[in-house]
Amino acid sequence: MIIQTLSRSQSKDAFERIQENSDFTSIDWSNRLDSDYLVIINYLVEKYFELKQSGYKDYQLDYRFSLLFYDYFHQKEWMTDRIAADYEFWSYFALIVIPDLVFDRFGADDDKHYYAKGLRIWPYTLYWYTHLAWQGNVESTNKILSSSRCCSDTILNLVERPGRNGTYISMYRSIMFYFVNCNPTKEVDNIKLFRSIMKLALAKPLVIDPDLCSGGPSEYAKEIVQECVDKIDFTLKE
Repeated sequence: MIIQTLSRSQSKDAFERIQENSDFTSIDWSNRLDSDYLVIINYLVEKYFELKQSGYKDYQLDYRFSLLFYDYFHQKEWMTDRIAADYEFWSYFALIVIPDLVFDRFGADDDKHYYAKGLRIWPYTLYWYTHLAWQGNVESTNKILSSSRCCSDTILNLVERPGRNGTYISMYRSIMFYFVNCNPTKEVDNIKLFRSIMKLALAKPLVIDPDLCSGGPSEYAKEIVQECVDKIDFTLKE
């Protein structure tokens, strides 16, 4: 597998070509890809449209495709943390490998899902949403991501909140577990609750290292979630 990337200027040119093509979905991209990428395309296109044909859309489509997407790449020997964090690699995926899927999901009016905003490049988001919520296997992770507490805003607040000292992956995974499994005594606004949890989770490590807490990142995450759940500001009803 030869890892391909696109620089920002190359991405901009590729995106402009996409915008100029009025019959985007009929473009044959195979002549610019080697066999490894063609195998990936065939798999992802098949799975994506299977989900769409099943009637899934918006968050339901995103999280289900995210699970398939992550599980596929997670098993590849060449997929390393460095590659997974490389915006230019995911720009290549969004603009050259599966642009038809990105186009189908978001159209071509907004460049951030293709390259312009790294954290919102759709293939990057798909991979990292499941990666940061991973519970050890697909089945357990699906139980988390399929929760009624989760929505498109959950994706945004999980993936787009890296800490100043990097991403505490084990802490994020524990946060997702305790967020989904918390038991407030009153009905809560789950969007506001999760935003509060993530803000607090990123503020505290500036003075408290989760790895040094009693019980480690998991207990740290549990306390963060409970602290936010206990705040009456996030209730919908008295």
